[in-house]
Amino acid sequence: MMNKMTEDVLPPEQTQQTLYLFQNNFWPGFVEGTDPLTLTFFIDLLERVFGNNTKIEHTTNIDRADILLESIGFHGHNSKILAKQWKYSILFSGESRLCPLSDKFDCILWGKTDPNNAKVICCPLFIPYLISSGALKQLVKMDQEPSTSIPPHKKILAIISNANSPPRNAILN
Repeated sequence: MMNKMTEDVLPPEQTQQTLYLFQNNFWPGFVEGTDPLTLTFFIDLLERVFGNNTKIEHTTNIDRADILLESIGFHGHNSKILAKQWKYSILFSGESRLCPLSDKFDCILWGKTDPNNAKVICCPLFIPYLISSGALKQLVKMDQEPSTSIPPHKKILAIISNANSPPRNAILN
């Protein structure tokens, strides 16, 4: 994936190119910037992958887009991977599953690794969340050791669940 995405990048002596990114199937607030994890994270990531001579711009015009950035979605999967021939296609999954068309993407950013699939890059949901929300900067600034003990006389229970993720929910049984 990285080779495919970087082999077409212009040499440093050439002028800047613009690649247009179409996003699909993300949650409310992702594009608007009102959710802690935003489109800006992925644009910044891609600009670093492609280098200084490439600018990534978001477009809502699928015909103009060079890059498809797609999430597996939270209300089913309405993929645009087959809508046209993409120059680059990236699937992001913060869940324990992929979509049925995941093999059609150039790159898969997912919380798992797959030694048999070079297209899969381990990128658990918390990584872009920490960076996009600014929480990582706060963690780096911590000047004290994090607590590893439970405060006395406090009853704490935290369950993170998702109705669409049986492996994640198996702990509840």
